Amino acid sequence: RTVMIAAECDPLMSDTPDYAEKLSAAGVEVEFTIEEGLPHGYLRARYSVERARQSFTRITDAVSRMAGVA
Repeated sequence: RTVMIAAECDPLMSDTPDYAEKLSAAGVEVEFTIEEGLPHGYLRARYSVERARQSFTRITDAVSRMAGVA
């Protein structure tokens, strides 16, 4: 299982859906989310920007689920 979260305004964003499709085609379960309107490095603002904080929570929730602690 792979969780992919991409910032919409990240220069690498255009590669992310293709990578998700390749993983899926290889049989990997993929959870893919695009954080609309957010730039590369947005997680540094998680203490001051609500949308960044919400995304960080989604990321930590996903890691917890994958680790079996959620």
